[in-house]
Amino acid sequence: MPWPAAIFLGLLTGLIGGIYAGLVADRAAPWLRISSFEGGSGYFVVFMALLGFLGSTIAGITTCRLAGEPGGAGIARGFGAALLVVGGLITAAGLLAWAQRDVQPLVGGQPIDLALELRLPAGAERPAPEPAETPYVHLSSGPNLRSSMGDWNLEEARFEDGHWIVPGRVPVTISQAPRILTVGRFGPESQYVSLPVPARPGALEEAWSPWIGSYLGSGSPDPAEASHHVRYRVVRRPPPAPPPPAPPSAAALRQAAFAALAPDAPTAAFLDFAITDGWDEVRTEAIRIATARPDFAAAIVGHIAGPDAAAAREAMYIIGEMRPAPAELGDAVRARAAEVVRIAEAIDPAAEDSRDRLYAEAHELAIGVVAASFGLRAAGVDLRPELRAMAEACRPREKAPPHAIADTAERVARFFEQEGQ
Repeated sequence: MPWPAAIFLGLLTGLIGGIYAGLVADRAAPWLRISSFEGGSGYFVVFMALLGFLGSTIAGITTCRLAGEPGGAGIARGFGAALLVVGGLITAAGLLAWAQRDVQPLVGGQPIDLALELRLPAGAERPAPEPAETPYVHLSSGPNLRSSMGDWNLEEARFEDGHWIVPGRVPVTISQAPRILTVGRFGPESQYVSLPVPARPGALEEAWSPWIGSYLGSGSPDPAEASHHVRYRVVRRPPPAPPPPAPPSAAALRQAAFAALAPDAPTAAFLDFAITDGWDEVRTEAIRIATARPDFAAAIVGHIAGPDAAAAREAMYIIGEMRPAPAELGDAVRARAAEVVRIAEAIDPAAEDSRDRLYAEAHELAIGVVAASFGLRAAGVDLRPELRAMAEACRPREKAPPHAIADTAERVARFFEQEGQ
């Protein structure tokens, strides 16, 4: 292949190789345990991309010169060979990095822990947990001392042969040796114990290892009178505790509270479940029970006339669903219609906020009156005058369309007239 073509295709191979090397390096950074602190992993990716570009360019030019031949087919063959060589080398480097990743050792397909027992020096007092000075343990594995945290069970410490013995456990998460156990806050200095645990333990262990003495951070053995000893065995990691049950939902609590009502509970108690902002089975059943009671009208009139506009609206919704509703409730609904008119007339229709004030103060009651008019109509109670009075009072305050209160009230009044013809 001529030099100009080889150089051009070599640069193209370098560009492709640099991109591929950067992608592989990005995946390899966690495998090689390259920290992202202060951009470490980012610098690694950029460096490998540049190195990939340089190496791929050289390999591309060389391969094109050696494998390429004159003519289009020869040039294509040389370029393909260059891509194959570069891709293979970068992929091999990625596989080598993948082989260095942290792998959790398994026994029988299950993760493992080291069950530990720490023997304190003779004469040491029983260890007691302190919030700021809780003893700890962690296991460091491999040349990079990758660590996993464990814990000591101080509550199960026992006194045996003149020594306090504290059980503990630490997970084995890395398939690398050597392994060093760090024991902290059981004395003035942390103690270290070298454990002969292989990179990949082959089986679980029933028996404890011999007691192994500790040494200090300087590497010198712990003095005999203050010596700590550790023994261990490989055990299966217990399954994680199941998550706590989810707290009951508001709907479930409501259902349970309703189910707890006695059949002879007061009608007002059932109305408390019926007069709610929302539709569910509890509301339906509560309405069925309450409306069948002889004191239903006396019980619900308090909600219609009460100070809570939303509760009054829901109570009037119930009246509107009944066919027929108790006729004696007509006066209570008329009173709320008159209140809507009074609220509207107290608002200056020329005020810029007349619409907002009207809806804030009267909308709940107005739509409740409209709803109740259907049930009362079935009982022979005519609320057309009240509906038209509301429409007349509210329309100027609602200003431009839509006139939500006025149009609805007027439309229902006309419907009743047409129905009666």
